[in-house]
Amino acid sequence: MGGAFSKLAKIGMVAGAASVAIGAVSVKWAAEFQTQMTRLYTAAGLSNEQLKKVHMTSSQLNDTVLKLGTQVGFTGTQMAEALYHPISAGLDLKSALEVVKYAAEEAKISGASLEDTTYSLSSVMKAFNFPASQAKQTMASLNAIVGQGDMHFQDFNESVKNWAPTAAQMGISVNSMGSGLAYLTDRGNSAEEASTRLTMGISMMTTPSSKATKMLVAMGAASTDVKASSDAMQKAMQASGITQNRLAADLKKPDGLYVALNDLKTSLEKAGVSGTEADSVLSKIFGGGRSDKAIMSLMQNLDGLKTKFQD
Repeated sequence: MGGAFSKLAKIGMVAGAASVAIGAVSVKWAAEFQTQMTRLYTAAGLSNEQLKKVHMTSSQLNDTVLKLGTQVGFTGTQMAEALYHPISAGLDLKSALEVVKYAAEEAKISGASLEDTTYSLSSVMKAFNFPASQAKQTMASLNAIVGQGDMHFQDFNESVKNWAPTAAQMGISVNSMGSGLAYLTDRGNSAEEASTRLTMGISMMTTPSSKATKMLVAMGAASTDVKASSDAMQKAMQASGITQNRLAADLKKPDGLYVALNDLKTSLEKAGVSGTEADSVLSKIFGGGRSDKAIMSLMQNLDGLKTKFQD
């Protein structure tokens, strides 16, 4: 009996030590979570006014973030870290919570970084001025773009900073830009490389040469390449009667990338420039140096680009 009680006492001591250890970890987790939540107010710019708009106190927001984390399989601290991005981007709190929710679902499925995925979704929604109600559909579109191309979602995350601001500024739809990315990654380009080169080509088509030169040189194209491409673009427009304003209007259509490129190609043909000559002119515009052959690749397979958009 004495031996049995001795063993029970030792078991009790071990269990007690384990409880203390678990308690210490819990305190550490709680402190980390609270640190990240505090940063939303001190660094990301979350205000009491934003809390009032969604009828929440700071304590209720904490509970909401923890509950969201439980639902999607991330810790509260991870969710708070991710929430920093849409808040910093200037999204209202309701939109920010929706962004984190759908970004977390995508990150869990794809294995991509939760922070990076949240940054991508919040960047697209902010750039295109999408409301909170479009968070789910926007994430579905981004997921479809990745699915249509040869890339992982984490690869796609790396590309967003290159194309989203330019596409939004020019009025190009997410799905239209995504069709170009999907097509180019299928042909061996990385998502980041494809997005940079696609943005360069579109800038060449729609931006006056002086501005295009500054923009493209800043993106890494050689100034001599840009000048040669700009000169070729001006000659092509004079020959075909097409204008940069017309191409800019084309790009604003739902399938704008396809419409603009098809318009440019058919306008050259209608102006009497043969298919071979048209390819030569277009190659001079889009094939020099690092302003590259991305657009040229799309021009040579417009049906493939259109199919990507439809899919």
